[in-house]
Amino acid sequence: MDFMKLLKSIEELLYELITWFVFYPLTLWRIDAMNPMPSFLLATSLFLGAVTLVILVTVASSIAAQALPSSPAV
Repeated sequence: MDFMKLLKSIEELLYELITWFVFYPLTLWRIDAMNPMPSFLLATSLFLGAVTLVILVTVASSIAAQALPSSPAV
């Protein structure tokens, strides 16, 4: 892999991490601050956010596993 492709991949990874770990919780917090809701609704929205992250990681892991070449059988 060429060095520029590696840098581009790292850039994309950092963008995704910042998006999910900074902007996503901030958005949920701002929605909660603007529209106070009962605690069970807040818990539900946080649960759905966590489920979204789990699904994303699962799909990304399966795609990455398929993209990697398998080692030859010994």
